[in-house]
Amino acid sequence: MFGIHFSVVIRKAKEGMVDLRIRVHGSELTSAKETFAVAFDGDTQGQVYSEVVMNGIAVITEVTVPNHKLWSPQMPQLHLVQISAISGFNDSVVVRFGIREVSSCKDSKTGSMAVCVNEQPIKLLGFSKHDMHPAFGISLPDQQLIQDIQLLKQLGGNYYRLVHYPHNPHLLDMCDKLGILLWQETLGWGLSESMIANPTIRTQLLHDLGEMVNNTFNHPSVIIWAFLNEGASDHTDSCETYKALSNRYKELNVNGLVSWASNRKTNDKCLEAAEVVSFNSYPGWYGGSVNDIPSTILGEAEFVAQLGKPFIKSEIGAGAIPGWQDPMNGFWTENYQSLVLGAVTKTVVSNSTITGVSLWQFCDTRTKPGIERPRAFNNKGILDEHRRPKQTSFLIVQMAYTSFNHTAASSVTQLTYRTPQNNDLEAESRKTLVWTV
Repeated sequence: MFGIHFSVVIRKAKEGMVDLRIRVHGSELTSAKETFAVAFDGDTQGQVYSEVVMNGIAVITEVTVPNHKLWSPQMPQLHLVQISAISGFNDSVVVRFGIREVSSCKDSKTGSMAVCVNEQPIKLLGFSKHDMHPAFGISLPDQQLIQDIQLLKQLGGNYYRLVHYPHNPHLLDMCDKLGILLWQETLGWGLSESMIANPTIRTQLLHDLGEMVNNTFNHPSVIIWAFLNEGASDHTDSCETYKALSNRYKELNVNGLVSWASNRKTNDKCLEAAEVVSFNSYPGWYGGSVNDIPSTILGEAEFVAQLGKPFIKSEIGAGAIPGWQDPMNGFWTENYQSLVLGAVTKTVVSNSTITGVSLWQFCDTRTKPGIERPRAFNNKGILDEHRRPKQTSFLIVQMAYTSFNHTAASSVTQLTYRTPQNNDLEAESRKTLVWTV
């Protein structure tokens, strides 16, 4: 059984130069020479390359994309490339990709470190998001994914932190088209020091990382690559695994920044391996008061600034029972949640030392029952599980996010389906229906 799939590795974004890394399935071709036809954006001519397949991999280097355009959140330009194996066996694959450069850089206006796309600093304003819905379980249909993106844009957001596992690739497709930025992470939540330091578990974590990269690589919307949410990174014995995972991302040329959501915060011993430092904490909810929120966030940001790296507030928030209003502003009321989120978002949007925030969380999600989990839900969503807004919190966050990004809420994009036509390369690249903007 022979076949190919491939990744488009960005070599020089400004010049539109890429490498095409082709994985050839079929052991008989592990040391053979194969001829590939490469065509961009529907070109009927293309070019032919002859490359040696070593250990199942062939690489066509320094290919310039004709009439290339850079992908950015403001202008999410996408290209198509079709690669066909035409000598030892016949197979053809189409991939959609975007050309952009992701880096950490110093904002020339503020002097703060930032996450940058094509050397332009980006403020990441969004939510942590699970792939769940009470009607659909953990397999959301495309129509629900579309609604979720439209709600994000209505809120003025530009960013999802996808937790705590790889998410539906159809969501990534949509974000590619709309310029929504993504954090993608592997499975491995809350592992102990002994588990993280275990060589067998480390091997499995590296394997899972490789699988996620293979499935996610050609999505320009993914700019942050993460692992080990809230792991025991306050122990030096854990750092070998953190470094191994970080280095593997770099070896795979993901053209993004490496991070993890740390609840060890300033006690994290492994931050040398992070390119973006991200902290989870819940002032005003798990201890402290609303008044403590600005000083807590700014103290964390000041600590990270000393490391010379961008800082993301990867989790923060408060719970609210949907519809519960109370003038006393007690815990579990929408009133109290809105006070917490108001303090958080005001602090984030007004301080350049904070690269972004992913509020916990986008919508309420099912969890195990307990005294801290009314309804057997994690109730920290700004929407309930059916995507109905918690009105006061929704408006507070919308005002804060749109005050920074003035056009976001007024330009809610409508995604619709179109029926694939004959020889429809975009439909072929997605193996599904095609979304139009």
